[in-house]
Amino acid sequence: MTWSAAAPMFHVGASATFLLMPRITSVAPAEARVGEEITILGTGFDHALTTSLRIGSTVLDRTRFSVVSDTELRAIVPAGTPPGYADVQVTSDTLDSALTAATRVLVVEAAPAAPGGPASGGSSVTGPTTQHSNAQPAIAPGRSADGMLPPTGADAAATVVFALLSIGIGAAVIRAATARATGRAASGAGRLRPEVLHRSGAGREPGLDRIG
Repeated sequence: MTWSAAAPMFHVGASATFLLMPRITSVAPAEARVGEEITILGTGFDHALTTSLRIGSTVLDRTRFSVVSDTELRAIVPAGTPPGYADVQVTSDTLDSALTAATRVLVVEAAPAAPGGPASGGSSVTGPTTQHSNAQPAIAPGRSADGMLPPTGADAAATVVFALLSIGIGAAVIRAATARATGRAASGAGRLRPEVLHRSGAGREPGLDRIG
């Protein structure tokens, strides 16, 4: 009987071969989400003989996990794995590793996406911001468009009184100006020269072409 260090098996003569059963000693990290990588450490992970890896109820073929060495495997937690503890088991040829508390991983739910943003672990792409010339500035609560505070009750009353006084003064000025204009018109009408009835020498009456 001879021992081959290149592969985990015994050779007895030329007719019998004894395989070493694969054994998992730990799974890291202890918690993982779907889509995250886990590392399985142990022994008997022969590169040529390790055929499959089971995580939960999903069996991964050799195209879906990596044999790093005789003591290390790496795999991605497959989609559809429900939250909770999932057993991890290695199959080497026809031998399956034993299941213990150290041969499982706790699958946790993905973090919820933030409102209006990408899910946890994703990336967001922000494009250039376009500014419009017709954008209106923000107005603080309780202020007018020019940024002034609205008048209080006393200020509003004073404003109304001032406006009424301004209207009254304006009306008085208009009435005075109208009276003066009317007076001038009446005074000017009394000083008009009468028409000269006859401008010939025979019919002209002296003294009618001039008044005062």
